[in-house]
Amino acid sequence: MDMTLPFIGALSVPQFILAIIAIVFGIIMIIKPQIVAYLVGIYLIIWGVLFFISC
Repeated sequence: MDMTLPFIGALSVPQFILAIIAIVFGIIMIIKPQIVAYLVGIYLIIWGVLFFISC
């Protein structure tokens, strides 16, 4: 079964690939927990910039 990712558009990704990506990111977060803080910070900055651009 495929899953459509809303932030990529009409791209359809098989669920087992999403599961593998989730497992890899989970392992990375266990090994390097600081990466989570960086990813959240980058996400918030990008979201804020996109919000201001769309206003």
